[in-house]
Amino acid sequence: MTALAAVLALAACTSDEPEVPAAEEAAGPPFDILAFCAAPAAVEAAPEYVPGGENVTQFLLGETAWGNSFGPEVDPPEYPYPGVWTEQDPALVVCSEYVEPPEETDCGAYGEVGTDPLQGGWVYVTLQSHHVAARIYEARTGALLEERTVEASTECPEEVDTTNAFVGGTTEVESAVAESREVWALFADYVNYAGH
Repeated sequence: MTALAAVLALAACTSDEPEVPAAEEAAGPPFDILAFCAAPAAVEAAPEYVPGGENVTQFLLGETAWGNSFGPEVDPPEYPYPGVWTEQDPALVVCSEYVEPPEETDCGAYGEVGTDPLQGGWVYVTLQSHHVAARIYEARTGALLEERTVEASTECPEEVDTTNAFVGGTTEVESAVAESREVWALFADYVNYAGH
């Protein structure tokens, strides 16, 4: 071995560069659900969606994201709610947002029958129902599988507190909002979590 070859060999052995396992080199960036829902596209590293099987799923409602996970170390609640997350890449992605503007229902006046609204004690109520439009995608292909809607209640309240109503009547806006658990339930047939 020549002196130059010996020096090069020694330099290779004493390099400060840490050895990176092949698996780490191959690993891509973590799944970004905000970016996916903004522009759905195929995610090559995503696991295969198995119809009828347990499918890891990530959900997005507005800008609130959550997910489910499967395995013996996981003891999930009744449904995956915002705050529960999974480090696993999803097979399915649910993108959803509140429909704007909300549906409005004129619920009329609430007060004590026989009293004069000009003397106070009456409330005029408008109900705003915030529905959710949702789409479920297969992550590996980016294909849209189905679109569904979560309907918020459109039923006017049975009673309204009129204690602080102004003379001449007070106008109030009540809200009915579709919840994240309803988005989860809407696609439970795709996710197929064991026991649900």
